[in-house]
Amino acid sequence: MMLTRLTRLVTGTTTGPSLHCRWYAAGTAEKSALATLRKKTGYTFANCKKALEMHGNDLAKAEQWLKEQAQTLGWSKATKLEGRNTSQGLVGVLVRDNIGAMVEVNCE
Repeated sequence: MMLTRLTRLVTGTTTGPSLHCRWYAAGTAEKSALATLRKKTGYTFANCKKALEMHGNDLAKAEQWLKEQAQTLGWSKATKLEGRNTSQGLVGVLVRDNIGAMVEVNCE
């Protein structure tokens, strides 16, 4: 009886309002694992979530996959730019009372 009524509600064969269901994927990323992976790798939320979903929340496999993707897709462009000479820029100085601050900003 209960199963028949539930089936009618889900399929919408009753005369009253129907029940709307949302089915969730079995491979959703856990929040704690997602936060840990983001802190550890520094990659985007979307990429970390995708990695965890693909590897069933296994942090080691997800991290390895992210590193491989970063290599192939060029996410780590900063390492390529590491050896370039920054010959231009500016220096800012601020002095108030007994306190001073100096900031140097360099660019190519």
